[in-house]
Amino acid sequence: MNNKAWLRIMEAFIAVLLVASAVLFIAISNKGSDIPDVVYDRGRGILEIISNNETFRGEIINDIDLTSVNCKTVPSNNNYKFIDYIKKNLPPTWDFVVNICKPNKFSNEGVPINLVNDIYVSETIITANPESYTNPRKIRLLIWIGK
Repeated sequence: MNNKAWLRIMEAFIAVLLVASAVLFIAISNKGSDIPDVVYDRGRGILEIISNNETFRGEIINDIDLTSVNCKTVPSNNNYKFIDYIKKNLPPTWDFVVNICKPNKFSNEGVPINLVNDIYVSETIITANPESYTNPRKIRLLIWIGK
């Protein structure tokens, strides 16, 4: 039996294992990059439902007073129906805050100071009636993973 032939076969097998391991390692390390897309898609979807729901729009337009301020922060423990809707549509390991502002203003208030995770922001303009632009408000949803 030819020992050199077996040695060549073993070398080729080890080379294939090394290449396969490198490809697998690269594929696993790139797997986490889908998280931002999932968070953004979820945030945009939630805001779309809120902006099309008459009850949620009514809460944002009528119940949140912006006459003396540019923005109001609505934390995730508030009792508005649109906050309950957001809670039901986010995983329990995610947290959020909503800022309601005049259309030309914005706020990032309400995010914990010691937060080390990424913050994902989605926003939309909401009016009392989707066909008119009376009393518009900007709703800004800030989401982060981890409580």
